[in-house]
Amino acid sequence: MRASDADRQRVADVLSTAYADGRLSLDEFNERTASLWETKTVGQLAPLTADLGGRPPAVIGGQSTTLRLDDVAPIHTVAFMSSHQQPNNWVVPDTISSLCLMASDTYDFRTATFVSPNVELSVGTLWGSVILKVPAGVTVIDRTVCIMGAVTMKGLAPPQPGAPTIELKGFVLMGAIDVRGPEYATIAEKMGLP
Repeated sequence: MRASDADRQRVADVLSTAYADGRLSLDEFNERTASLWETKTVGQLAPLTADLGGRPPAVIGGQSTTLRLDDVAPIHTVAFMSSHQQPNNWVVPDTISSLCLMASDTYDFRTATFVSPNVELSVGTLWGSVILKVPAGVTVIDRTVCIMGAVTMKGLAPPQPGAPTIELKGFVLMGAIDVRGPEYATIAEKMGLP
């Protein structure tokens, strides 16, 4: 995911605080600050503050790293007689809401960066479907209310200590939530078809 100037500024603020606290020498501060403004992706920002403590490790595609982006905005999606898919390499906030009315909504967490160990996903679906694709180790907890609907979890791997937890809340009315783990494959994928 491409880093914005706001992302870089948040990291610059962490570096400034670390220098003011005496956790970085002047040379280290200058070196990291120079590198900071040359970064292109969010992943390149993480090593600049990895040894400074603070936010717990984030998980990127099943790999642990440290990320210092504190102001990731909640995601709110509404789909009506259409489909929505979260793009690849996105940053997962601690709050997501999805409203699907005769529509579909897909979240692929396998390529996402988690900045919080706990993610609350509030769902409201009426004659719609929500698909979650989760990497190995992530825990999914279902707290939804289903009326003539279903929540299915297929191919999930065992939870891993330190991996994020996704808590599903809300309602499913004549619709479905489909949680697909790393061991899940469609019939086409099992047959090797594109």
